[in-house]
Amino acid sequence: MGKKRIVGLDIARCFAILGMMFVNYKEAIGANDGSFLAGLNSLLEGRAAALFLILAGVGISIMSQTAVQSKDPIRIKKVRITLIKRATFLGLLGLVLYAIGWTADILHYYCVYMIIAAFLIDLDDNSLWGLGILTLLFSSLFQLVFDYTANWSADFSYYIGFWTPHGFIRNLFLNGYHPVFPWICFIILGLLLGRLDLKNKELRKQLTFWALGTAVVIEATSKILIYRFEKTINLEIAQFLFDTKPMAPTGWYVIAASATAVAAIMLFIRIGEIWQSVKLKRSLIMTGQMALTHYVLHVLGIGILEETGLIDVPSPWVSTLFSLSMFVFFLVFSYAWSYKFNRGPLELVMRKIA
Repeated sequence: MGKKRIVGLDIARCFAILGMMFVNYKEAIGANDGSFLAGLNSLLEGRAAALFLILAGVGISIMSQTAVQSKDPIRIKKVRITLIKRATFLGLLGLVLYAIGWTADILHYYCVYMIIAAFLIDLDDNSLWGLGILTLLFSSLFQLVFDYTANWSADFSYYIGFWTPHGFIRNLFLNGYHPVFPWICFIILGLLLGRLDLKNKELRKQLTFWALGTAVVIEATSKILIYRFEKTINLEIAQFLFDTKPMAPTGWYVIAASATAVAAIMLFIRIGEIWQSVKLKRSLIMTGQMALTHYVLHVLGIGILEETGLIDVPSPWVSTLFSLSMFVFFLVFSYAWSYKFNRGPLELVMRKIA
């Protein structure tokens, strides 16, 4: 259904998994020693997740393209139902992971993103752009009016009252790790991106140029504004207003992360076209296609860190090497699994249910 699969999107998803592990394992062991390596890992904060969401939006757009172009309400409804079923599966799985201790879970947010996306698939481009801009403006206004730190522990490691109705809704939509406002903007951008002819090399060059240019301008402007206002107000407020970090997710962050993600997607699509090593390429593609399975396995990796005592060694070298080790395991596992199955274990379960 829809466009022929672009393997570069799977490769992008594969490396987003690696970026996710660099960030999450660094945070798990507290490897924030100010070193150059820790700084490199910190650059990926909020970027790998943004890349995942934009890729998810692209996937939804491609999946629904044939039904939307047919303008057949029955076919469009079937796609919506499928998306809602899969969203429900992801949401329940995410809450299970949260309940057993993975409080940085993104799957229960994914549930809401996908349900919203199910009702956006047939909107025209202008409406999607307008909705994305309004969402970003609303989210920025919220951060100015309300207390983003409400219910959070001092180090942002624990959310008080998560399982209460009020706390859960507030965390989900406004001030969690990946709140719907403004993170749904990444899905909307992905929906728009998925409508383009991403096999067109000239178009990809233009997208790369504009994405990199936007990223450089936004990051530079952010640093200038923080430097300018840290003396007239204070550094903490200046960072809160103008930083490109994911917490709190300012408009500067959303635009910067979107731009870098789009540039990365264009790069990985090109890599998918020119990569010659068949075995490695197959492994990368399958790892990307098994992203849900590997997400859960990476959570189990926290248990390995705890059992081995590595979680008490706050070194970025430990988190980085452990991430790379897990990544190699994912590549090998995905390659071997693909010879008997065309989808990952959890992907098969989700497809069976939804």
